[in-house]
Amino acid sequence: MYYLEQATEKHLDEIVDIYMNDLNVAILTYFGRGFIYKMCLDLIERKCATVACLDSGKVIGFIFSVSDNTHLYKYLNFDSLFSLFKKVIFSYSALKTFILSFFLIFLGRDKVKSNIGRALELAHFAVLGEYKGKGIGTDLLNDFEYKAMIEGFNCVFTSSHNKSLVDFYVRTRSAKFLYQTNVGGYTSYGVIWELKNKLY
Repeated sequence: MYYLEQATEKHLDEIVDIYMNDLNVAILTYFGRGFIYKMCLDLIERKCATVACLDSGKVIGFIFSVSDNTHLYKYLNFDSLFSLFKKVIFSYSALKTFILSFFLIFLGRDKVKSNIGRALELAHFAVLGEYKGKGIGTDLLNDFEYKAMIEGFNCVFTSSHNKSLVDFYVRTRSAKFLYQTNVGGYTSYGVIWELKNKLY
């Protein structure tokens, strides 16, 4: 059995482990574990995260929201820049992916969000591999949408390189594509869907 709860600092190390392992193609991981740790801690302190935990307390999934323009530079330090340098210096494809992602997705995100009304961004979402397909991701997403409606949002915006997940949003949420961008190492999909007025 599992349960959902507001993420706290006690969950942080496990969240970062899942992020670094299951979301390792995301360019934010290029900045290293310390960067991801600081980013997740900030979002947890702002109460923007929910976790799925086994009865033992082990974190098996998480979902993060971002409602404002979170500036990633505040998580940077020498170690994160050095981690990025190590990741891209010997890999042309990693460098190309980083540059394209940064300019096409991260810098373009604010422009996209400014054109879509009162949208809550689903920023980070993962379920441990062995727990996928058991309804945990759906429960996290339903909880996310419920909280978004309570806070007055009328739609959800997200981007993902995971085509199966994007197809799930299209199939179950009637999500619409905003963009599809090849960033070298993978394709990123931006989607949006309206929140239905229902209680879960």
